[in-house]
Amino acid sequence: MGIGRRDFLKAFGATIAAYAAGPLQPVVLGGEYYINRSLGLAFRQPVGWNYISVKEFPKPKHDQVVEDNLISEMLLSGSDPYVAMSRPNPGKPEMLPASMTAFAEDFFFEEGESLPEVPAIIARAMEFVLEDYELIGQGKIISLSGTESVEYYSRFRFVTSEFSALTRQRSVVGVRRGAIFTFNFFDYPEIGVDGQADFSSILRSVTYA
Repeated sequence: MGIGRRDFLKAFGATIAAYAAGPLQPVVLGGEYYINRSLGLAFRQPVGWNYISVKEFPKPKHDQVVEDNLISEMLLSGSDPYVAMSRPNPGKPEMLPASMTAFAEDFFFEEGESLPEVPAIIARAMEFVLEDYELIGQGKIISLSGTESVEYYSRFRFVTSEFSALTRQRSVVGVRRGAIFTFNFFDYPEIGVDGQADFSSILRSVTYA
C-alpha cells in the first residue's frame, strides 16, 4: 500500500519500552549483534541495552491515546515491532529509559509519492493522538547500509498515571525490496536521559543483506 493508505501509526512505538517485561533474546545471537535472517537485517546492540518482550507492547498503548477517534483505534490495533530495546539507568530504575522500536512491513509507493513526504504524513496522524506532538524539521535523506532513508526528529509529551515527560523521537524510515523499515528512538532530555550517542551507534551498525 502507498503512503496515503498505510497505517503510519506503527511508527509510533513510543515509550512503551519504559514498561519492560524482561529481556527477549534476538532472532539469532551473534555476539553483540541482533541478526534477523528473514528480514535480511542486522545491527549492533550497545553496551547496557536490553531486549524487551514485544508481547507487552499492546498494553501500554492505551495510556497514550488522548482522543477517541479512528486514528486512535488504528494505533491500538496496529502491529507490534519485531524488536525493541531499552537502556535502563541502574542508579535510577524508576527513570524512563532511552529506548528503540523497529518495524518492517510490506510497502510500495503509489504514483506521485516519495520518501521525503513520510515525516509530514506521520506528523499529521500523530497530532491527533499524542499530547503536544510537534515535527521538528521535515527530515533529511540519508543512506543507511546503501538504502535511501529519511531521518527526522519529533517530540511529544508522554503522559501516564506515573509519568509526564517531554519525549524526543528520532526516526529513520527506508524502503527496499517492497518493504518499509522504520527505526524509532526515544529519549527525555528534560529529565537528563540522552540516548543520541547510542542511537547513532545503532544506526551506523545497521546492515541490510
